[in-house]
Amino acid sequence: MKFLKYLDIRQFAKTNRYYFIFNIVIGLCALLFFVVTRDTPMQQNLINVLFDQDIYLRSGMGELGRECDAKIAAKDIVVLSFDDESIKDFGRPNITPRNKIADLIRFAYEGGASVIVLDMALSEPDNSASVLLSGDSVPMTGKERDQELFKLLDKIKNDDTSVTKILLATDIHNDMTVKEGEFAALIDNKKIYAAVPKVSESLINDRRVRFWLPYMETIKGDEKKILW
Repeated sequence: MKFLKYLDIRQFAKTNRYYFIFNIVIGLCALLFFVVTRDTPMQQNLINVLFDQDIYLRSGMGELGRECDAKIAAKDIVVLSFDDESIKDFGRPNITPRNKIADLIRFAYEGGASVIVLDMALSEPDNSASVLLSGDSVPMTGKERDQELFKLLDKIKNDDTSVTKILLATDIHNDMTVKEGEFAALIDNKKIYAAVPKVSESLINDRRVRFWLPYMETIKGDEKKILW
């Protein structure tokens, strides 16, 4: 066949033959490496390193000294979190007080945030006993704190004048079913959405949340569906 003549390395100069063979060997070694390490911590570690470097490079300056898209977008992202002193004031509870989470969400919502992403799952109810925490006017039980957060999320969900959307971290069972709960009932895929934070497992075991999976395939009854 005609195309086979292009693979005849005898027509190449001696130096080019070496380059040709070298490239073929390197390509086969790379292919073998990815086949052998498929779905292993080693491959995940390599992907994580490359992903981190890509984010790092994209967070720098673009062509001709202009800021890249990632750095421009980062200016519109604000991280709200509880510092160590706050957690200490709360008495280091097993579940972050939901009314305190509501305070942060309310601050972002009233400030006109377009999207609020919660990086904590709300699938488990708070069964804590009544306690007076720093900043509270009266003691509250865990259930009452849950209700305060639920009412706020429900208000945002039904606020047609607001552009704010909520992204809730969702727990998925091993059988790919969504872990149901009081807050999961708020998900309508219009104002409140579900996604799965995927914590990477790698050789360096840094436990960073690198990916959110809005496209996670879940199962409900006999039906398969995508979260979003």
